[in-house]
Amino acid sequence: MKSMCLGLTLMFLASNAFAGTAFIPTYISEPQNKPNRTITLIMVGNASNVTQKVTLTFYTHDGSPLSGHSMRYWGPSNVPSYTNVLTDSLGQVSIDLPPYGQVQYQLWGEASTHREGFGTITGQATTGSGFLIAHAAAQNLDGSGTGNNYYLSIPINGGQPF
Repeated sequence: MKSMCLGLTLMFLASNAFAGTAFIPTYISEPQNKPNRTITLIMVGNASNVTQKVTLTFYTHDGSPLSGHSMRYWGPSNVPSYTNVLTDSLGQVSIDLPPYGQVQYQLWGEASTHREGFGTITGQATTGSGFLIAHAAAQNLDGSGTGNNYYLSIPINGGQPF
């Protein structure tokens, strides 16, 4: 009985070890000067009634941080439309996402560099606990840079809250 209780306790602790974090299995960011280029869109929603600090962290294909990469995001009222940001030296960008708010990130290509890799989304509630939901897509832009040719869905956490 003791071993069963210990096993259930360890299983419970292990299942909560990654609470608040989800993996972005892939992203693509092609150069802006490429006539047909692919960008990645990442949508994050706060499915709770508390504000959460949402941090996206990106890594290149060799595991190094994607630092200094151009992104833009928009969403809730505390985020100005189409805010342009750069990832920091750790490959991160963060915002405070209000209760039930949603934000969309776009990884735009740098002038001449093709980037791809993976990342994480981490949420930290300001008080209590909360849940995030997320989804991503890769969008191919046509030669004009505005129209899209296709979308490729990139599921995050199987659509489940984290």
